Amino acid sequence: MAAPMKRMFPTWATHFSDVSDQIKETIDPRRDLLQLQCPINSSKVLLLGISESGKTALLFQYALSCAMDGMRVVFITHTKIDTMPLMVDGASKPDHILMKQVHIMYFEDRDSLLKYLAGIHTSLSSPDALIVDNLDYYVTHPKSSDHTATIGNLCAFLVDAATFLTNQRSKSAADDSEGKVQQSCQILVSVSAPNLGEFPMESYYTYSYQQYSEFKV
Repeated sequence: MAAPMKRMFPTWATHFSDVSDQIKETIDPRRDLLQLQCPINSSKVLLLGISESGKTALLFQYALSCAMDGMRVVFITHTKIDTMPLMVDGASKPDHILMKQVHIMYFEDRDSLLKYLAGIHTSLSSPDALIVDNLDYYVTHPKSSDHTATIGNLCAFLVDAATFLTNQRSKSAADDSEGKVQQSCQILVSVSAPNLGEFPMESYYTYSYQQYSEFKV
């Protein structure tokens, strides 16, 4: 499985391969790289950063890289994307054919997002990657009297959806005569904070994703 960092920074693929080889020789599977806490391999990533720090651009580049690998991608956001997010340094502008492989879905509130996740098993085309930009928006829209419970509920729905898609893919692989290795459904979620170092609910997000790795930008 390609590392999340490789997909966010595709022109650095060779560099991250070298880092991955070095990590295998150490006890700690994480390394501080570019001031990021960098998970080398993970199917679940929580991206934390202040507002306007470039999280959407990184998520979108991740989506494009997945699409280039032939993966079906769902990119969830609450705001209309009228123009292309800023391209990661060195990345080429995608053509319209590649863009068609990234299904952008707009959900204005938490209920609509949860409804989609709960019914993902009915989708005609199951995604290989679920990407949610600004998950914290859905915690507060509509307002919630218990943010911790709301965060836990959102995270549970996301993980359950990804687990279902992974299991579904595994069942299909059982009938594959070539015995191809099936990857887990990828989840990439961003969360914003008002100021650098201020993540009042960070522990609740990370607790809900007990096996999630984190980037902090």
